[in-house]
Amino acid sequence: MARLNGDGSVDTSFNPGTGINGSVNAIALGSDGKPLVGGYFSTVNGTTRNSIARLNGDGSVDT
Repeated sequence: MARLNGDGSVDTSFNPGTGINGSVNAIALGSDGKPLVGGYFSTVNGTTRNSIARLNGDGSVDT
């Protein structure tokens, strides 16, 4: 995963860590502005998440 700046360049402050161990099929923003990802995966950044995860703005898993 990556986050883009308004000019289309990659936002280097976004750190998805080790990433997702499968595929992401959907991304949405929650009412709190945090990204929700869904797909075929079981871990996100080494944290167990079964097919859906909420992330913090910096790309870390929201626990």
